[in-house]
Amino acid sequence: MEKWLIKKVVLTKIDKYSSETEYRPFFEAIFTKEQVKLASIIQSFYTTFGISLYEQLAKILAEGAGFEAHTQYDLLGEIDTKTEAIISKIDLELRAKKRNSDMKSEFEEIKNSIQKGNEKNGDPDKRVDVYIKKQDGTEIYFDITSPKPNMKEFVALKKNYFVGLH
Repeated sequence: MEKWLIKKVVLTKIDKYSSETEYRPFFEAIFTKEQVKLASIIQSFYTTFGISLYEQLAKILAEGAGFEAHTQYDLLGEIDTKTEAIISKIDLELRAKKRNSDMKSEFEEIKNSIQKGNEKNGDPDKRVDVYIKKQDGTEIYFDITSPKPNMKEFVALKKNYFVGLH
């Protein structure tokens, strides 16, 4: 099944590929038109694999291990205002370089502030790419992002993690 999925994604992308723009004067001054087009196609594959392939493969592997799995899963719950303020404070301090990144201490600081929220309310960034539930009830959430997410993506990912703790 995995081979079929990969083949389908690649062939569909090749059949339906169209460049967002043909106007790239800076790159075409440095590289040939063919090189620029090839780079565009490869970048398009990165995006397509992230959207169409990695999520499906994660689901296939999880289900193959006997777990419940869903893609594009909406988390229930909300982050209380105190916890959201702490996440924002950590974010601002990291960006202003007033704080060194330390995931363990950040996790503890945020985790210790969590108050019970309303499970029915939702956060606008509540959707995760992959949700897995193991036989023992443990829930695992994945957001598939670029290797270097920007700050906005990072903060949204951190919020999603703590919504999932409720």
